[in-house]
Amino acid sequence: MPVEFQSDRIPLPVRAGASDWGYGAALIAAPGTSSVLVSLPPGGPRTPWCLADLDTGRIVRGTCMPGHLRDAVFPPAGDPDPRPWVLGTFGLGRLQLEPRPTVVGIVRKGLGTYKHRVADLGGGLLGVGQDDGRSLILVRASDGVLVKRLSLAGPTLAYPLPGGRARVLSLYHAEVSDVDLTSTTVIARGPLPAGTGAGAALLGDSVVAVLDPDRTEPAGGDVPPQRIVVWDAADLTVRRMAHAPERAYDVLGADHAGRIAVSVRHGFELLDPVTLASVGGYRAGHGIHGAAVSPGGRTAALLGADGDPFALTVLRW
Repeated sequence: MPVEFQSDRIPLPVRAGASDWGYGAALIAAPGTSSVLVSLPPGGPRTPWCLADLDTGRIVRGTCMPGHLRDAVFPPAGDPDPRPWVLGTFGLGRLQLEPRPTVVGIVRKGLGTYKHRVADLGGGLLGVGQDDGRSLILVRASDGVLVKRLSLAGPTLAYPLPGGRARVLSLYHAEVSDVDLTSTTVIARGPLPAGTGAGAALLGDSVVAVLDPDRTEPAGGDVPPQRIVVWDAADLTVRRMAHAPERAYDVLGADHAGRIAVSVRHGFELLDPVTLASVGGYRAGHGIHGAAVSPGGRTAALLGADGDPFALTVLRW
C-alpha cells in the first residue's frame, strides 16, 4: 500500500545576513529522540548549531561546533558517558547539553580539516576519515586521543565485526578493508563495486548502498542508471539488488516498518525492504541540502526543500 506523507516546516535560527552553508552541513537524527542535529551558518572554528525537535518544533541552540557538522557518533544506551562525538570541518569534539549546550574537548591536531566521517569501530576506537581519502585516523573513544593513522581507502561506511575487527567500505575508491583493532593493522583488502561515495548505511546485519557505475553525468544531462544493493554485512555477498530511485544520493536508515529511507536530489523515497521498490516519495521543488530519518520512526527532515535554505521540511507518515 503506498505511503502518504504529511509535511510541516520548522525555520532554523540563522543569524541575519547569512548567505549560504559554506562547506555544507549534515543533518543527523539523534537516536531515541525525535530531534535532528544541524550546524548553522556562518561557519568557522566556533560554529553555532541546534537540535530541532521534529514533533514539537522546539529548538535548542548550541555553540562551539568545530566547523560545519559532517558526522556524529552516538553512544549506546547505558554508556557511562552519553555525550555524542561530533565531527566538524575543523575538528572532533563532544556535544553536551548541560549545563549549557556546547561542544567541548575538541581535537584538531593530527586530524586535518574537511573530514567527512566518524564511525564507532568497536574496541574503544573511533575512525575518522573522508569519502575520497586514502587514510583512516584511529581515535580513542574515551578521550579523543589519536592512536594511529592507517593507510586504506575511505571510509564511506565503517562498522565493527566479530573477533575484534572492523570493516571499512569505500564506495568512492571501490575498496573494502578489514582492520584488526588489537594490533591496529589492516589485515585484508579487496574490491567493491563503485558507488556514489556517499550512499551506504548499516541496517541490522545488512549494508544497503547506492551504487553508480559511472559518476560522470553526460553533457546531454542523462543520468547513468543507479542501483540499490543489499550486502550481507559479514561477507559482503549480494542479498538483493534493484534499480535505485532517480538521482538517489544517500541511504538514511530505516523506518518503523523496516522500510529503507533514501535521499534523492529533490526529495525523499521509502523502499520496500524485500523488493527494494518504492512505496512512496516526496518531491520538493528545489534541490535539498540534506536529509535525515528518525531511526525506527515515522518522521524525516529535509533541509531547504521548500526553497528556504534555512528551514526544515518535516515529513510524517
